[in-house]
Amino acid sequence: MIASLGAGAVLDYNAVRSPLAQPRNMVIGQTVSAIIGVSIAKLFQLSPTLFANYAWLAGAFGCACASWIMSVTNTVHPPGGATAVLASTEAQIVALGWMFVPFILLGSVLMLAVALLFNNTLRQYPEYWWTPADVGHKLRAVRRAKTEPEAENGLEKKTSSTESERTLRQELDNIDFVEGLEDIHILAYRIRMPSHLDLTQDEVTLLEKLQERIRTHGEVGG
Repeated sequence: MIASLGAGAVLDYNAVRSPLAQPRNMVIGQTVSAIIGVSIAKLFQLSPTLFANYAWLAGAFGCACASWIMSVTNTVHPPGGATAVLASTEAQIVALGWMFVPFILLGSVLMLAVALLFNNTLRQYPEYWWTPADVGHKLRAVRRAKTEPEAENGLEKKTSSTESERTLRQELDNIDFVEGLEDIHILAYRIRMPSHLDLTQDEVTLLEKLQERIRTHGEVGG
């Protein structure tokens, strides 16, 4: 009995739209995981004492490697992790050695045949034979590719805004930005204001209009 095929059956018969339950992911993901699990078990068996005392480590290492390989090859099938653990730790399966791989392949193909027979009576399965959706490692790469341009655009906008403020300050010849000043002083030919204030073009226009009013009043009064 191969317990991981039971988990695969739940996916294949109930989650027919999931990219993880499509034929490529099921057959290749399970078979690759079996190969990796047996390989890890053989590696640990080079030291019988090590394998006897640390079989759990072989299972953890096998599952991690299987997960990584499925992620890289875009064939992620969650029950494959359990297959690798079984191949690395279960005494009866460890005793099978490389014979475990064709058993997994045969079981996956038979389960696929049953899924094709029963699922297509009321619905369509598979959605696609060769999963077009990205999963695992490839999905993360796609997400990074989408987020990087957004981050760059945000940085460009921020840089552009900072440069605009710097340029605006340079163009205001009649405004002095003074450190430590907390008030705005509008004189007829000069404006003094705190250095920490960032002005928009509308605010600059308002200050200039006020200054013009003050200057005009002074000239008329004189």
